[in-house]
Amino acid sequence: MGTSSSLLRSRESLEELTDGVYLDGNLDIPNEVKPRHALLRSVGSFGRRMKGASFRSNASVDLVENPEAERIRKEYEMFRLSKQNEFQDMQKKMEKLENENKRLRGELQALQKTVSKLRNERDAALNREYQALERAATFENDRDKVQRQFKIFRETKESELQDLLQAKRDLENRVVKVAADDGTHVISDNMSDNLSYSGTVDGGLLGNPGDWGTALGSEPSLGSTVQMHLAVKGPELATSLIDLDGPFTNINKDDWTAAVSSLSQITPLLAQTLPSCVFKIFISAPPDMCEEVQILYKNHLPSLQYKCACDGRVLVTVHFTEEPWHEENPQTLWRLQNARKKQLQGCSLFLGLLAGQVDRYTVEDFETSHLSNPGSRPALFCFRDTPGTGGKPGSPAEEAVKLKKRVRDSVPCKIIDDYTEPHVGAKNLFDEIAKIVQMELGVGETEEGENGDEKEDEASCFTWLDPDGNYEQMELFNSLTSTCADIGFKKYYKQLDELVSAPGPMPPLLLMGTIGAGKSSLLAQWIKQLQQRSPPCLVLYHFVGYQSSSSADAVHMIRSFTAQLMQHVMTPPHLPSDPSLLLDEFLRWLEKVSSKQPGGLVLVIDSMDKFQHAESHTKFLLDPLPVDTRVVVSVTEQTCPQAWRSWPTVVLEPLNPGDIKQVIQTRWTTPDFSLTGSQEARFLAHCHIPACCSPLYVNTFLNQLMSCKDEDTMSEVLEECLKTPSVSELYLHILQTLEDECPGHHHKSLFGKVMLALRACRNGLSEPELMAVVPELTWSVWSLLWDMLSEGGVLCCKSGLITFTNQEAQDAVDRKFLSSSKDLKQTRQKLVDYFSTFIRPVQTWWRAVDEAPWLLQVLGDVQHLHAIVVNLSVFQNLYIRGRCAELLAYWQYVGVEKSAMATEYMNALKMLEDGMSDVTSSKLASLYELLGKFLKDLSLLTQAVPPLQRALELRETSLDPDHPSVASALHHLAGLYAHWGKFNTAEALYKQAIDIYQNAFGSNHHQVARELEALALLYQRQNKFDVAEPLHKRAVTIRKRSPENSRLRSAGLEFLRKRAVHLEELSLGPDSPALARSLNELGVLFYLQGYLGTAEKLLQHSLSMRESVLDASHPDCAQSLHNLASLYVEKKEYAKAEPLYERALELRQQAFPADHPAVASTVRHLAAVYKKQNNFDKAEPLYRQALAMREKVFGDSHPSVATALVNLAVLQSNQGRHSDALPLYEKALQIYEDNFGPNNPRVAETLRNLAVLHYDLKNYETAANLYKRATEIRDPDHPFQPSREMLSRRSSSVVSENFLHNGLNVQLARLLPEQR
Repeated sequence: MGTSSSLLRSRESLEELTDGVYLDGNLDIPNEVKPRHALLRSVGSFGRRMKGASFRSNASVDLVENPEAERIRKEYEMFRLSKQNEFQDMQKKMEKLENENKRLRGELQALQKTVSKLRNERDAALNREYQALERAATFENDRDKVQRQFKIFRETKESELQDLLQAKRDLENRVVKVAADDGTHVISDNMSDNLSYSGTVDGGLLGNPGDWGTALGSEPSLGSTVQMHLAVKGPELATSLIDLDGPFTNINKDDWTAAVSSLSQITPLLAQTLPSCVFKIFISAPPDMCEEVQILYKNHLPSLQYKCACDGRVLVTVHFTEEPWHEENPQTLWRLQNARKKQLQGCSLFLGLLAGQVDRYTVEDFETSHLSNPGSRPALFCFRDTPGTGGKPGSPAEEAVKLKKRVRDSVPCKIIDDYTEPHVGAKNLFDEIAKIVQMELGVGETEEGENGDEKEDEASCFTWLDPDGNYEQMELFNSLTSTCADIGFKKYYKQLDELVSAPGPMPPLLLMGTIGAGKSSLLAQWIKQLQQRSPPCLVLYHFVGYQSSSSADAVHMIRSFTAQLMQHVMTPPHLPSDPSLLLDEFLRWLEKVSSKQPGGLVLVIDSMDKFQHAESHTKFLLDPLPVDTRVVVSVTEQTCPQAWRSWPTVVLEPLNPGDIKQVIQTRWTTPDFSLTGSQEARFLAHCHIPACCSPLYVNTFLNQLMSCKDEDTMSEVLEECLKTPSVSELYLHILQTLEDECPGHHHKSLFGKVMLALRACRNGLSEPELMAVVPELTWSVWSLLWDMLSEGGVLCCKSGLITFTNQEAQDAVDRKFLSSSKDLKQTRQKLVDYFSTFIRPVQTWWRAVDEAPWLLQVLGDVQHLHAIVVNLSVFQNLYIRGRCAELLAYWQYVGVEKSAMATEYMNALKMLEDGMSDVTSSKLASLYELLGKFLKDLSLLTQAVPPLQRALELRETSLDPDHPSVASALHHLAGLYAHWGKFNTAEALYKQAIDIYQNAFGSNHHQVARELEALALLYQRQNKFDVAEPLHKRAVTIRKRSPENSRLRSAGLEFLRKRAVHLEELSLGPDSPALARSLNELGVLFYLQGYLGTAEKLLQHSLSMRESVLDASHPDCAQSLHNLASLYVEKKEYAKAEPLYERALELRQQAFPADHPAVASTVRHLAAVYKKQNNFDKAEPLYRQALAMREKVFGDSHPSVATALVNLAVLQSNQGRHSDALPLYEKALQIYEDNFGPNNPRVAETLRNLAVLHYDLKNYETAANLYKRATEIRDPDHPFQPSREMLSRRSSSVVSENFLHNGLNVQLARLLPEQR
């Protein structure tokens, strides 16, 4: 029998089992030991007793039954499991801590790198700051020494020098003209400098037509202020002729600026030159060409229409189709033909499509639009090739063949043919349409901003929109003066004239009358006569349509008046957005302009009682007006407020029978029939009724009689009209008559829908909009309706929109068609759905912005209105167009305060920046800038800072930090800080903007002038007048010389010039020498105005056309090459100009003698380009060649030879060849002294150059004497002394820098006494 002691094989095993507890330090060894395998079996069978076996023996202990061992074993097992779990938990914690440690170590390393980078940047910034401070201190010290010891600069304005040069050019031109008349050859000094001849030289031509020139052809000499100012700028134009009979003879950029500036003073209002906003295309296509028309309408024209709409234009395409009702009534067919003919006569572009057959209208359309009067309007023809053309005599096929031949034999026009697939013809036709629309309307044309303009910022999508309403007002004025006679008005002119001539101050004059009394017509006729009799008198007028139109907005009228007053200053400021600030600005400008206007100022406000909240917006009229200001207002007697009735009043009386007779005699234009004596008597008797003796009633009545075809019809119309007792009843009768004349129930239904649509909108609807809102409306139906309604005096077209003629016509429509408000509400909701489709996040159609918010406000849909006004493109559209008061009114209606509005706009911009991938950084920065300026105008300065700062960040990151757009962002941010009173911050930002503009465009750019004026104003606000005055003077000088002042006013000239070129292209074909010449001249025109990007395109087009039409070696190609190279020189792109000049020189040397003026001009300009690129090895032979030419033509002692000597001496001095340059300077000095005397400015400049040269040769005493002599020479007529800044910036010599910085002042101080 085994015992339990057999389980313990060793001491260690027992220690482990008993947990280290022993008895007396000894182990108790059992007496009997069982075999190991038996023991294991008993242990493994714990709880079971095997058969025939026993666990007991006499001296053994049974472990299984020992409770202590069992307890120990269980505790051990529990302990082991707990420790194992703890160990696993510890391992997990260790892994987690290791991962956290790795992450923290990575972050620590990144932070260490960032700290190191920031420390390096800080150290570098400190070093740069210390270096800048050292340079500034050195510069200040040097400047003070130079100014105190020598006074080497003469003090006068650059404009006076330009006046001198201009006078010299004028004198030379007169001398040349006299010499040409006498048949002699006269060469003046300035002409010789340019090598631009005005006679024959060796049998050559009189100059080279089309080239440009500079005032002086010389290079800038060392330290020479005169010659540096007149450095070669590229285009040859001074006295060289562009074309002997051309439009730009003897004109350069300064001449152009002066001429247009004078023109601007004569015609200060721009609206007179604006083209129409409507472009109507008439499509004449027989049935077999309808497929091309459908492709045009479906695939091509919508994009062009939307482009025009976003640009503020209305593109209308007129296409008549055959309809079954045309044959129902001969009378209707006759009226349709007349309506079609009127549409054709009023179109801007005619499209003639023809394939194998003609229809009933094709021949007449072609005849009326083109064949009877070729060239009267742009015309495009599309002839599809069809197999088997021809047919029987008189058949449609034969007529089609004859018509095509007549078109081809007529004056050359654009014809698209040689195609068989309709989609090919439609695509080619659309390409030509797009070109014509772009040329006629300027749609899609944007200037590249080469002159630093902010066109991309504010007007990139609204190039034509009239923000001040000038075009709309002028159109109303012209319609009133052209359609209304002044019968019965003459007796009122005297009272109005007395108001103008009376001594001020005067209260407003009230012109009061009943509805239709002719108040608007009277004012328009009087304004026209006043402008003719008294041109010095400035007249500003505003005519109001019906009450719901935008012309009834008093705030918009005040803005328009203020903008027109600001046109009389050189640099008009920004108009504020806050309506209260706008009124203060208007009153300030009113007093300022009226006091300086020789004939005073007259404000004419028509229908002032129709303004929304008229009394609150016109309270300024109750206060005393400026002494030289007169105000005339017209009101309706029934609605005139009581506060206005105290003003001097002129009451319009009803027409008497004599006036009515005179109206009949003047207005009656129908030669076939007239009123009989009895009919006229009945008409006069009827007009005795007070409501029927107004001019409106009489004219409308006569229009109805004159629209009749014969006497019988007239008698019937007379009887019906005599039953109408008032104007409203007469219009109601006209509407009923027109509805009865509609052929069929369908047309009557469309008639009502059209009236409802026009009544539901705000300002009217264009024809495409009307057809979109009324889908059943076709051109056949609409032309009939328009013909009837316009002749009836119900509808008219204003700025491309169909609207009611007057308030009375609108009231008649209400009575006739508005049976309930539900119909009007449904129509307005339909208009909202239509216009909402054009409101997009980035770009929105201006018509949608005009109509949709107003319609939603009328409907009371606050939620939808809020969603529209928070749209950024809606905000941009309203802000740019000056409708900020309207925008604020919408926000007030939806119950949002100004500060909350700013927050919503800022959030919308952030969402746009985060979520829109198709928005460019420039566009986003422009939106941020607009928001910042808007909030600044509202005095929300704290909320205006983030958008302006974000705009600056976007421009700096997306563009170069020295880009002009960055300077623009700095300007806006500086203006905000200046308005806030943080002058130091604003000053730093303004100076940074000035530096950027000067580096980009030079110191004489209009943007530099703007920043200088802003900085001067900032100093004035701090009472630093001594610092502000020189800045202001410099800005004024730049403004006078900058062409930007006249750009806007010359828009009409550009438009007419572009249209003339396009018409010439249509008449002469796309490629011809004459057209290439016109393109060259147009490029010159754009160059003269500073539009270098557009000029480059035109000159490139002219060059390519001449190369294709003429031989590549033709002299005209050399002219285009020369002009294009000159433009690149103006843009400082010398690498592009060099090969063009080289090629032009090669061609001219082949075509002309060696000493021809054209060759000499190109030689001189190419040498200048080589010199500007420091390519002296190539420049020196050309300068020597130019010198030889002048010596041969003028002799050795002519001043132009001296100029050439100076140019060569400058080149050699730049190379350090002072010994070679010295005799050239001395010879030039001798020539100048012999020709001009010892006290001429050119002598002084040459002496100064010699002084610099002797200083470099270490001849300090000689240099000091020469410099002293130079400083003693003064020009008594033009004492020009440039600043040091001008000298250092314009000097082409490195030696001049040495002159200022290498110690000449120290040497001269020792030799010369100090000049105080």
